[in-house]
Amino acid sequence: MRIVNKTIWPILFVGFSASLYGNGTIELEVLDAGIYENEFNGYQLRDNNVVAGHTKPSHTMRLVNKTNIVKGEIGVAFGFRFKPKQSDQMSNTRVKFCGSHPPMKNKLTEVQLETECFDYIIKPNKIQWHTFVIENDWEIVPGKWSLHIEQNNKILAKRDFIIE
Repeated sequence: MRIVNKTIWPILFVGFSASLYGNGTIELEVLDAGIYENEFNGYQLRDNNVVAGHTKPSHTMRLVNKTNIVKGEIGVAFGFRFKPKQSDQMSNTRVKFCGSHPPMKNKLTEVQLETECFDYIIKPNKIQWHTFVIENDWEIVPGKWSLHIEQNNKILAKRDFIIE
């Protein structure tokens, strides 16, 4: 799974509350969701918590089609963009970005997962995104996929997609 984000790691969203490093809470404002076009930074971050074994940071994302139905093809990126509300009153917020999907098995490593999570820091005053980019044929797994943000085992935001 390639989860891509504007900053350094992948992410996710929707208008729900999340705890701050401090004592307050924040809300996330969803800007859009669907299929995106992205530009990668040109490097990979090793991550053993995802089937592919790495993520690829992106510096640009542009919405191509607002939809939750996605044709499973290599190169397709789907997910959503968000920004924190009340950014002036928040600090960096630690969360987990997760993706759930039908069983997916990496042909090279034989690793098989149905849920993948990694740590992420939501930053104030930044538009951010959480996407999945299909980069290998074994990542084309039809069915229901869910991308969500969680903190302390509580789901803060969730978006479902159907891969055809």
